[in-house]
Amino acid sequence: MMDKTSITLQNVVENAQQVTANVERISDVSVQQSKAISQVRQSIEQISEIVQGNSATSEESAAASEELAAQAQVLRELVNDFEI
Repeated sequence: MMDKTSITLQNVVENAQQVTANVERISDVSVQQSKAISQVRQSIEQISEIVQGNSATSEESAAASEELAAQAQVLRELVNDFEI
């Protein structure tokens, strides 16, 4: 009976050690995942900033294009007024 109890207790201790090792691995992986998620978040923020900058640049370019088109029209009208 003592041998059986001893073996059972030894099995319990071994299983508890395995559980502890698994929990430590889970903890390590969780830390790694947290760091990876943080890096992804930072990357997304940088992409967002770039997109906002591109959007502003596009709006400025569109406004400049409209202004150039208007100036070109005025220039065409002025050139048409000349007679050679």
